[in-house]
Amino acid sequence: MPNKIRVFIVDDNVMVRYALRQLLSEESDIIVVGDSSDYIDLNSEIVKSQADILIMDIPLPRETGIRRLKQINKKGLPAIVFTRSDDTMVKDLVPLLEAGAVGFVLKPAKDDEIASVRDELINEISTHAKFPLRITPRKSAVHFMDPLRVVAIGSSTGGPEALSEIIKQFPANLPAGIAIVQHMPKEFTSGFAARLNNMAKITVKEAANGDIIKAGLALIAPGNYHMTFVMEAQGSKRFARVKLTSDPPKWKLRPTVDKMMTTLAPIYGPNILGVILTGMGEDGVVGMKAIKNEGGRTLVQNRATSVVFGMAQQVIKNNLADEVLALDKIVPRILEILKVKVGST
Repeated sequence: MPNKIRVFIVDDNVMVRYALRQLLSEESDIIVVGDSSDYIDLNSEIVKSQADILIMDIPLPRETGIRRLKQINKKGLPAIVFTRSDDTMVKDLVPLLEAGAVGFVLKPAKDDEIASVRDELINEISTHAKFPLRITPRKSAVHFMDPLRVVAIGSSTGGPEALSEIIKQFPANLPAGIAIVQHMPKEFTSGFAARLNNMAKITVKEAANGDIIKAGLALIAPGNYHMTFVMEAQGSKRFARVKLTSDPPKWKLRPTVDKMMTTLAPIYGPNILGVILTGMGEDGVVGMKAIKNEGGRTLVQNRATSVVFGMAQQVIKNNLADEVLALDKIVPRILEILKVKVGST
Protein backbone atom coordinates (compact mmCIF):
# COMPACT_ATOMS: atom_id res chain seq x y z
CA MET A 1 0.00 0.00 0.00
CA PRO A 2 1.54 3.36 -1.00
CA ASN A 3 2.24 6.00 1.60
CA LYS A 4 -0.50 8.49 2.33
CA ILE A 5 -0.08 12.07 3.43
CA ARG A 6 -1.19 12.26 7.05
CA VAL A 7 -3.12 15.50 7.63
CA PHE A 8 -4.12 17.01 10.98
CA ILE A 9 -6.81 19.75 11.06
CA VAL A 10 -7.06 22.51 13.67
CA ASP A 11 -10.07 24.83 13.68
CA ASP A 12 -12.41 25.95 16.45
CA ASN A 13 -15.42 25.54 14.11
CA VAL A 14 -16.69 21.95 14.13
CA MET A 15 -18.45 22.43 10.77
CA VAL A 16 -15.20 23.51 9.13
CA ARG A 17 -13.37 20.50 10.54
CA TYR A 18 -16.12 18.17 9.31
CA ALA A 19 -16.16 19.74 5.85
CA LEU A 20 -12.38 19.46 5.51
CA ARG A 21 -12.48 15.82 6.61
CA GLN A 22 -15.12 15.03 4.00
CA LEU A 23 -13.25 16.92 1.29
CA LEU A 24 -9.86 15.34 1.94
CA SER A 25 -11.27 11.83 2.40
CA GLU A 26 -12.05 11.81 -1.33
CA GLU A 27 -8.33 11.89 -2.14
CA SER A 28 -6.71 8.46 -2.41
CA ASP A 29 -3.30 9.72 -1.26
CA ILE A 30 -4.50 11.64 1.82
CA ILE A 31 -5.68 10.48 5.21
CA VAL A 32 -6.92 12.78 7.98
CA VAL A 33 -5.33 11.43 11.15
CA GLY A 34 -6.92 13.85 13.59
CA ASP A 35 -8.60 17.17 14.22
CA SER A 36 -8.87 19.51 17.15
CA SER A 37 -10.40 22.76 18.33
CA ASP A 38 -7.90 23.01 21.19
CA TYR A 39 -4.83 25.08 20.39
CA ILE A 40 -3.40 24.72 23.90
CA ASP A 41 -2.77 20.95 23.88
CA LEU A 42 -2.11 20.89 20.16
CA ASN A 43 1.49 19.66 20.31
CA SER A 44 0.73 16.46 22.19
CA GLU A 45 -2.16 15.58 19.87
CA ILE A 46 -0.03 16.13 16.77
CA VAL A 47 2.76 13.92 18.14
CA LYS A 48 0.29 11.11 18.80
CA SER A 49 -1.19 11.41 15.32
CA GLN A 50 2.21 11.25 13.54
CA ALA A 51 0.91 13.88 11.10
CA ASP A 52 2.90 14.92 8.03
CA ILE A 53 1.22 18.29 7.53
CA LEU A 54 -1.13 20.59 9.40
CA ILE A 55 -4.08 22.66 8.19
CA MET A 56 -4.94 25.30 10.76
CA ASP A 57 -6.90 28.45 11.35
CA ILE A 58 -5.09 31.09 13.36
CA PRO A 59 -6.40 31.76 16.87
CA LEU A 60 -6.73 35.31 18.10
CA PRO A 61 -5.14 37.31 19.57
CA ARG A 62 -2.54 37.58 16.82
CA GLU A 63 0.39 36.87 19.14
CA THR A 64 -1.15 33.55 20.15
CA GLY A 65 -1.40 32.40 16.55
CA ILE A 66 2.22 33.32 15.81
CA ARG A 67 3.40 31.59 19.00
CA ARG A 68 1.54 28.38 18.08
CA LEU A 69 3.04 28.43 14.60
CA LYS A 70 6.55 28.81 16.01
CA GLN A 71 6.00 25.85 18.33
CA ILE A 72 4.81 23.71 15.42
CA ASN A 73 7.69 24.86 13.23
CA LYS A 74 10.21 23.66 15.83
CA LYS A 75 8.84 20.15 15.35
CA GLY A 76 9.47 20.34 11.61
CA LEU A 77 5.78 20.02 10.73
CA PRO A 78 4.63 22.07 7.70
CA ALA A 79 1.60 24.23 8.50
CA ILE A 80 -0.90 25.54 5.95
CA VAL A 81 -2.89 28.50 7.27
CA PHE A 82 -6.59 28.26 6.40
CA THR A 83 -8.32 31.48 7.43
CA ARG A 84 -10.93 33.98 6.29
CA SER A 85 -10.02 37.00 4.17
CA ASP A 86 -11.37 39.44 6.76
CA ASP A 87 -9.26 37.91 9.52
CA THR A 88 -6.67 40.35 10.87
CA MET A 89 -4.02 37.68 10.35
CA VAL A 90 -4.10 38.02 6.56
CA LYS A 91 -3.48 41.77 6.66
CA ASP A 92 0.23 41.15 7.08
CA LEU A 93 1.45 37.70 6.07
CA VAL A 94 5.16 38.22 6.72
CA PRO A 95 5.04 37.40 10.48
CA LEU A 96 3.17 34.18 9.68
CA LEU A 97 5.76 33.22 7.07
CA GLU A 98 8.56 33.95 9.52
CA ALA A 99 6.78 31.89 12.18
CA GLY A 100 6.80 28.84 9.94
CA ALA A 101 3.67 28.87 7.78
CA VAL A 102 4.42 27.23 4.42
CA GLY A 103 1.15 28.05 2.66
CA PHE A 104 -2.03 30.09 2.83
CA VAL A 105 -5.54 29.29 1.60
CA LEU A 106 -8.49 31.65 1.96
CA LYS A 107 -11.42 30.14 3.83
CA PRO A 108 -14.73 30.78 2.01
CA ALA A 109 -17.19 33.16 3.65
CA LYS A 110 -19.69 30.31 4.17
CA ASP A 111 -18.83 26.95 5.70
CA ASP A 112 -20.85 25.08 3.08
CA GLU A 113 -18.62 26.53 0.32
CA ILE A 114 -15.39 24.92 1.51
CA ALA A 115 -15.46 22.51 -1.43
CA SER A 116 -14.78 25.52 -3.67
CA VAL A 117 -11.16 25.66 -2.46
CA ARG A 118 -10.55 21.93 -2.89
CA ASP A 119 -8.04 22.32 -5.73
CA GLU A 120 -6.15 25.04 -3.88
CA LEU A 121 -5.89 22.97 -0.69
CA ILE A 122 -4.74 19.87 -2.54
CA ASN A 123 -2.18 21.93 -4.43
CA GLU A 124 -0.75 23.33 -1.17
CA ILE A 125 -0.63 19.87 0.42
CA SER A 126 1.05 18.43 -2.67
CA THR A 127 3.59 21.27 -2.81
CA HIS A 128 4.67 20.94 0.81
CA ALA A 129 4.29 17.19 1.36
CA LYS A 130 7.39 15.06 1.87
CA PHE A 131 6.50 12.94 -1.17
CA PRO A 132 4.39 13.82 -4.25
CA LEU A 133 0.65 13.27 -4.36
CA ARG A 134 -1.15 11.53 -7.18
CA ILE A 135 -4.00 14.03 -7.30
CA THR A 136 -7.34 12.45 -8.13
CA PRO A 137 -8.90 14.28 -11.10
CA ARG A 138 -12.55 15.26 -10.96
CA LYS A 139 -14.62 14.80 -14.08
CA SER A 140 -16.81 17.75 -13.22
CA ALA A 141 -14.29 19.88 -11.39
CA VAL A 142 -15.41 23.48 -11.01
CA HIS A 143 -12.68 26.10 -11.16
CA PHE A 144 -13.68 29.17 -9.22
CA MET A 145 -10.70 31.25 -10.29
CA ASP A 146 -8.03 31.37 -12.95
CA PRO A 147 -4.47 30.59 -11.84
CA LEU A 148 -2.97 33.64 -10.20
CA ARG A 149 0.36 34.53 -11.75
CA VAL A 150 2.87 37.25 -11.04
CA VAL A 151 6.49 37.93 -11.96
CA ALA A 152 8.39 39.64 -9.12
CA ILE A 153 11.59 41.38 -10.28
CA GLY A 154 14.34 42.90 -8.15
CA SER A 155 17.31 44.97 -9.31
CA SER A 156 19.79 47.61 -8.18
CA THR A 157 23.02 48.90 -9.80
CA GLY A 158 22.63 48.56 -13.56
CA GLY A 159 18.96 47.76 -13.12
CA PRO A 160 17.42 50.64 -15.08
CA GLU A 161 19.12 49.51 -18.28
CA ALA A 162 18.36 45.85 -17.63
CA LEU A 163 14.71 46.58 -16.87
CA SER A 164 14.42 48.65 -20.05
CA GLU A 165 15.58 45.65 -22.07
CA ILE A 166 13.21 43.31 -20.24
CA ILE A 167 10.05 45.42 -20.19
CA LYS A 168 10.02 46.14 -23.92
CA GLN A 169 10.10 42.40 -24.71
CA PHE A 170 6.85 41.54 -22.90
CA PRO A 171 3.88 41.11 -25.27
CA ALA A 172 0.64 43.04 -24.81
CA ASN A 173 -1.20 39.80 -23.98
CA LEU A 174 1.11 38.90 -21.09
CA PRO A 175 -1.02 36.63 -18.83
CA ALA A 176 0.70 37.75 -15.64
CA GLY A 177 1.13 40.84 -13.53
CA ILE A 178 4.58 42.23 -12.79
CA ALA A 179 5.90 43.75 -9.57
CA ILE A 180 9.28 45.51 -9.64
CA VAL A 181 11.61 46.87 -6.98
CA GLN A 182 14.49 48.93 -8.37
CA HIS A 183 16.71 50.59 -5.78
CA MET A 184 16.26 54.23 -6.75
CA PRO A 185 15.70 57.58 -4.97
CA LYS A 186 12.07 58.70 -4.64
CA GLU A 187 12.61 61.63 -6.98
CA PHE A 188 13.25 59.31 -9.92
CA THR A 189 10.87 56.33 -9.72
CA SER A 190 7.84 58.10 -11.21
CA GLY A 191 9.81 59.32 -14.23
CA PHE A 192 11.46 55.93 -14.61
CA ALA A 193 8.07 54.19 -14.66
CA ALA A 194 6.81 56.66 -17.27
CA ARG A 195 9.88 56.04 -19.44
CA LEU A 196 9.36 52.28 -19.28
CA ASN A 197 5.68 52.72 -20.10
CA ASN A 198 6.56 54.66 -23.26
CA MET A 199 8.67 51.79 -24.59
CA ALA A 200 6.44 48.91 -23.43
CA LYS A 201 3.55 47.00 -24.98
CA ILE A 202 2.16 46.43 -21.49
CA THR A 203 1.20 49.17 -19.01
CA VAL A 204 3.88 50.32 -16.57
CA LYS A 205 3.20 52.67 -13.65
CA GLU A 206 4.56 53.71 -10.30
CA ALA A 207 2.65 51.74 -7.67
CA ALA A 208 0.14 53.50 -5.43
CA ASN A 209 -1.75 52.28 -2.38
CA GLY A 210 -4.65 50.09 -3.45
CA ASP A 211 -3.28 49.09 -6.86
CA ILE A 212 -4.08 45.48 -7.78
CA ILE A 213 -1.80 42.99 -9.49
CA LYS A 214 -3.34 42.10 -12.85
CA ALA A 215 -2.26 40.68 -16.18
CA GLY A 216 -0.43 43.08 -18.47
CA LEU A 217 0.35 45.61 -15.72
CA ALA A 218 3.80 46.28 -14.25
CA LEU A 219 3.98 48.10 -10.91
CA ILE A 220 7.21 49.87 -9.93
CA ALA A 221 7.81 50.42 -6.22
CA PRO A 222 8.00 54.15 -5.41
CA GLY A 223 11.21 55.35 -3.82
CA ASN A 224 11.30 55.64 -0.01
CA TYR A 225 8.40 53.18 0.47
CA HIS A 226 8.36 49.43 0.94
CA MET A 227 5.97 47.91 -1.60
CA THR A 228 4.14 45.11 0.19
CA PHE A 229 0.99 43.22 -0.76
CA VAL A 230 -2.11 42.08 1.10
CA MET A 231 -4.55 39.43 0.00
CA GLU A 232 -8.20 40.37 -0.47
CA ALA A 233 -11.20 38.47 -1.74
CA GLN A 234 -14.50 39.28 -3.40
CA GLY A 235 -16.65 36.19 -3.68
CA SER A 236 -14.56 33.47 -5.32
CA LYS A 237 -11.90 35.88 -6.63
CA ARG A 238 -8.64 36.78 -4.91
CA PHE A 239 -6.59 39.91 -5.32
CA ALA A 240 -3.11 41.02 -4.32
CA ARG A 241 -3.37 44.69 -3.39
CA VAL A 242 -0.49 47.13 -2.90
CA LYS A 243 0.18 48.39 0.60
CA LEU A 244 2.97 50.97 0.75
CA THR A 245 4.68 51.21 4.13
CA SER A 246 7.28 53.38 5.81
CA ASP A 247 8.74 50.51 7.82
CA PRO A 248 12.43 51.02 8.66
CA PRO A 249 14.92 50.59 5.80
CA LYS A 250 16.88 47.34 5.52
CA TRP A 251 20.54 47.64 4.50
CA LYS A 252 19.72 51.37 4.30
CA LEU A 253 17.28 50.51 1.51
CA ARG A 254 13.61 51.35 1.10
CA PRO A 255 12.02 49.76 -0.88
CA THR A 256 13.52 46.28 -0.69
CA VAL A 257 13.06 43.26 -2.91
CA ASP A 258 12.65 41.07 0.16
CA LYS A 259 9.59 42.97 1.40
CA MET A 260 7.92 42.69 -1.99
CA MET A 261 8.63 39.00 -2.52
CA THR A 262 7.86 37.79 1.00
CA THR A 263 4.41 39.35 0.85
CA LEU A 264 3.63 38.14 -2.68
CA ALA A 265 4.84 34.55 -2.23
CA PRO A 266 2.18 33.40 0.27
CA ILE A 267 -0.59 34.88 -1.88
CA TYR A 268 0.46 33.30 -5.18
CA GLY A 269 2.08 30.07 -3.97
CA PRO A 270 3.47 28.07 -6.90
CA ASN A 271 2.16 30.65 -9.38
CA ILE A 272 4.87 33.22 -8.65
CA LEU A 273 8.12 33.64 -10.57
CA GLY A 274 10.97 35.51 -8.90
CA VAL A 275 13.70 37.25 -10.92
CA ILE A 276 16.87 38.89 -9.59
CA LEU A 277 18.84 41.10 -11.97
CA THR A 278 22.09 43.04 -11.72
CA GLY A 279 22.78 44.78 -8.42
CA MET A 280 24.96 45.11 -5.34
CA GLY A 281 24.28 43.48 -1.98
CA GLU A 282 22.07 40.63 -0.83
CA ASP A 283 18.57 42.09 -1.06
CA GLY A 284 16.35 39.40 -2.57
CA VAL A 285 17.79 36.33 -0.85
CA VAL A 286 15.04 36.18 1.77
CA GLY A 287 12.43 36.94 -0.86
CA MET A 288 13.63 34.22 -3.24
CA LYS A 289 13.66 31.75 -0.35
CA ALA A 290 10.04 32.63 0.39
CA ILE A 291 9.16 32.02 -3.27
CA LYS A 292 10.94 28.64 -3.26
CA ASN A 293 9.20 27.68 -0.02
CA GLU A 294 5.85 28.32 -1.70
CA GLY A 295 6.73 26.18 -4.73
CA GLY A 296 7.42 29.11 -7.07
CA ARG A 297 10.25 29.36 -9.60
CA THR A 298 13.35 31.56 -9.57
CA LEU A 299 15.61 33.04 -12.25
CA VAL A 300 18.73 35.19 -11.89
CA GLN A 301 20.85 37.19 -14.33
CA ASN A 302 24.30 35.76 -15.01
CA ARG A 303 27.65 37.35 -14.21
CA ALA A 304 28.61 38.09 -17.82
CA THR A 305 25.64 40.38 -18.49
CA SER A 306 25.42 42.00 -15.03
CA VAL A 307 26.86 45.42 -14.27
CA VAL A 308 27.33 44.25 -10.67
CA PHE A 309 27.07 40.53 -9.91
CA GLY A 310 26.06 40.82 -6.25
CA MET A 311 22.37 40.19 -5.57
CA ALA A 312 22.16 37.36 -8.09
CA GLN A 313 25.39 35.83 -6.80
CA GLN A 314 24.01 35.72 -3.25
CA VAL A 315 20.87 33.95 -4.48
CA ILE A 316 23.05 31.38 -6.26
CA LYS A 317 25.29 30.89 -3.20
CA ASN A 318 22.19 30.11 -1.13
CA ASN A 319 21.05 27.49 -3.68
CA LEU A 320 17.90 29.46 -4.46
CA ALA A 321 18.31 29.95 -8.22
CA ASP A 322 16.50 27.50 -10.49
CA GLU A 323 18.18 28.98 -13.57
CA VAL A 324 21.02 31.43 -14.28
CA LEU A 325 20.50 33.24 -17.58
CA ALA A 326 21.98 35.97 -19.75
CA LEU A 327 19.87 39.12 -19.78
CA ASP A 328 18.56 38.51 -23.31
CA LYS A 329 17.41 35.00 -22.36
CA ILE A 330 15.33 35.99 -19.32
CA VAL A 331 12.13 37.19 -21.00
CA PRO A 332 12.01 34.29 -23.50
CA ARG A 333 12.29 31.91 -20.54
CA ILE A 334 9.56 33.76 -18.62
CA LEU A 335 7.27 33.49 -21.63
CA GLU A 336 8.02 29.76 -21.89
CA ILE A 337 7.06 29.28 -18.26
CA LEU A 338 3.87 31.29 -18.78
CA LYS A 339 3.18 29.33 -21.99
CA VAL A 340 3.08 32.45 -24.15
CA LYS A 341 3.92 31.85 -27.80
CA VAL A 342 6.98 33.80 -28.92
CA GLY A 343 5.97 36.52 -31.35
CA SER A 344 2.41 36.84 -29.99
CA THR A 345 1.15 40.34 -29.27
